Amino acid sequence: MKRIFLVVAALAILFSGCPNELELVAINVKANKVSYTVSESVAPSDIEVVATYRDGTSKVVTNYTVAPATFSEVGTTSVQVSYSENGVTKTASYEVIVNAPMPLTPPTPETFTVRFYANNDGATGNMEAQTFTEGQEQALATCGFSLNGYNFLGWAKAADAVDKEFDDEEIILVTEDMELYAVWEYAYVEFGLWPRTIKDPAVTVDKNTSDSQEVGMFTYYKGSDGKWYCEALENAYDPGAQYKYSNNEQVKRKSANSYQWFKVEPIKWRVLTDNYSGNKLLFAEEGLYASIAYYDDTNDTNDRTIDGKTIFSSNYKHSKIRAWLNGLSYNESGSENNDYFNKGFLQTAFSSEEIKKIVTVEVDNSEESTNPNSNPKKWNNGTNAYACEPTQDKIFLLSIKEASNSDYGFAEWDESGVGNARIRKPTDFALANYGWLSPTAGEGGWYFLRSPYYSGIHNARHVNSEGDLHYGGGRVSGDYYIFNEGLLVVPALVIAP
Repeated sequence: MKRIFLVVAALAILFSGCPNELELVAINVKANKVSYTVSESVAPSDIEVVATYRDGTSKVVTNYTVAPATFSEVGTTSVQVSYSENGVTKTASYEVIVNAPMPLTPPTPETFTVRFYANNDGATGNMEAQTFTEGQEQALATCGFSLNGYNFLGWAKAADAVDKEFDDEEIILVTEDMELYAVWEYAYVEFGLWPRTIKDPAVTVDKNTSDSQEVGMFTYYKGSDGKWYCEALENAYDPGAQYKYSNNEQVKRKSANSYQWFKVEPIKWRVLTDNYSGNKLLFAEEGLYASIAYYDDTNDTNDRTIDGKTIFSSNYKHSKIRAWLNGLSYNESGSENNDYFNKGFLQTAFSSEEIKKIVTVEVDNSEESTNPNSNPKKWNNGTNAYACEPTQDKIFLLSIKEASNSDYGFAEWDESGVGNARIRKPTDFALANYGWLSPTAGEGGWYFLRSPYYSGIHNARHVNSEGDLHYGGGRVSGDYYIFNEGLLVVPALVIAP
């Protein structure tokens, strides 16, 4: 009996030195939301925490802790995430911006009518007057309420509102029967990741020693701050003074052979409507990239033959930019080009789980879509020989019809100027990739829409730096590359709630 006991004890000692438990070595945090208001808390959907183990494996974990869990002070705050497993605890942190909530004071009348005004300049917006009851106004006084793509911020008396500076992200309502303003702003969501701002000098990235990962079309490297970075060869459109990064550093020309690192950050999307067949229609708030040609045609022949049909260079279905957005192959001069196949914007900016949330929609490329929303027969009596059949896409460019839809917060097709909701400015990353930017303060860059021009086989519509849709369109091929190179890429998508 004693001999058996000794054998068992020896075996217990032997196997105690060979545990089969994974050893936790690090955690990484992916922030899906980085903007909060005071008293708001971090929700489980706001972050994704990935644990990495000694054997190189990793997994998403949920039983972590965050501090602070609820925000009490305005400003930039560091959130610390901690996760423990098998007696080992690892931490990681990320920064968020905490905003002050606007005081909400509901109006007193039982019923009144309001009209939309933009930028506090007295110009009536495109949304129709609406009548609200007192009970409905109580509902308005909740931060989560949205109307036609706008979020209610709060009430202000006329005396206060008159002197208030409203930027291009806000509109106001003024009552017809009392001096009271309601302040609204566009609703936004942060979804997906993309290189955006130039690296802080205090952060180091070493391609020889830093962790790296292949993500779609790019290779990302981890910086000393634990964030991912993407390298780009600087290629400023020209040496103009407006070509400066967010840190006020001048963007260099390609001839300088200078490389910069850009931080991979959440993409900010404007909610054009939260009722797109029950889903949210999102439009990028910035020009995310630049110089992706609508279609390359260096010989200026302007057409290809596909399935026995003549396809012109302004055809969106067979365009290069559609292939880049969705990670598709495309027909180039009669043969298939697979440069972006499964490594386009879709596969680069979004995780596999995020891609599942993006709805594949039937994109309307009809003749009507190439005319303003208010007048489907505006140009050429509504006919457009270069319109193409609908496409099934997850990522797409807006059409003329969508970009002039007042329900989406856009002005009429021929309205322009600082404050126009169609204006888009380039990110630092887009500036480094030959993005064009107007030298006029408050204006942005030019970007293509998916609508072909009705007169001209090689022209597609675009939005100019002032937000105007009036012009005939930019040349998509040949030697007129000023309309291809330098144009920003401003995508749209639809996500399920």
